[in-house]
Amino acid sequence: MNLILPQIDLFTVGLWKL
Repeated sequence: MNLILPQIDLFTVGLWKL
């Protein structure tokens, strides 16, 4: 479950960078 937290963070950063 700890793998989902960082995965969402990376996705959020990617969307924010866009």
